[in-house]
Formats: sequence, structure tokens, C-alpha cells
Amino acid sequence: PTTQLRTFCLLFDGMLPGHPMKPLRYLISTGKTRGAGGVIIRSASKAELEEGKMKGFTSTFTMITPEEYDRAMEVQPDFGEELASLAVGKLTGQEIVASRTLEQDETFATLRQTEAGRQGLDRLSDYLREMFLGPQTPSSAAYSPVSSSGGAGARSESADSYSSPGF
Repeated sequence: PTTQLRTFCLLFDGMLPGHPMKPLRYLISTGKTRGAGGVIIRSASKAELEEGKMKGFTSTFTMITPEEYDRAMEVQPDFGEELASLAVGKLTGQEIVASRTLEQDETFATLRQTEAGRQGLDRLSDYLREMFLGPQTPSSAAYSPVSSSGGAGARSESADSYSSPGF
């Protein structure tokens, strides 16, 4: 299991235009016991092709140390959870395993409660919108799912009235 935010980001990562499936990625799991801290998983995937058609698919999952994670992120940061980092920033391996509240901290409801959380969700939303719809220019903004008159995606200082654009 992982956090609500990271599950959402993982699903979208594979669908983004220009984001091919990554044969190697690093994932954060909150573990089976709530409040027990996180673990870091290295996931390796390989499609088995025969005459250009998928014959099979193999995935391996290996727990790694915080130090291994930090070294991997220095070399291949895009194999981490880059979409989630748009919303909550990059965490070190030690921060991941030490966190006892990561699962609660990374729900959409919790993130909407603070200005920093709302700004992070805005960054993620803006990035996804641009990846799927292309850059928004002043002339295309009129056709955007975000309306400056308070329609879908309207942003407010109140956490209760925040709505995420296009989702």
C-alpha cells in the first residue's frame, strides 16, 4: 500500500504523453501497519515480446535502504515518484522510512487544509493539464476547464471550498 496521492500519481504517470513505461522505478510504501513508517521499493518490470506481441510481463519488487534510494535519485531522479514530488516535494530516503504519518499526510483532504498543500496540488494539476492539453495560452484559456469566474477549478483560501480543476 502507498498513500492516496502517490497512488493517483502512479496511475497518471503511465498515461502521460511522452512518458513511456519505466523499466525501473522507485516506490514508497506505507507498509501494512498504519503508523509503522514507510519502506522504499525498487520495482523492475520487463515485457516479454514474441513477434512484436506481448507474451508475458515480469515485475520484481525489492525493498531497499534509504541510502540506496538517495543514491538512485541522484543518478536517475525521473525514476522516482516525480509527479508526487510536484505536490509534496522530494523526500530523502531517511524521511520516508522515519515518517509515521505519511499515509495521513498525503491524502487529498489533508493537503487541501494548508496553503502549502493547496499550492502543491495546484502545481500537480497544472502539470497534468499541460501534459494532456498542451500549454495554455491566453486565447486557449477561454476553453480551459478552469474558469477565472469561479467555475471548475476555482481556488479559494478556504480548504473547504477548494476544487481540483479537471478531476
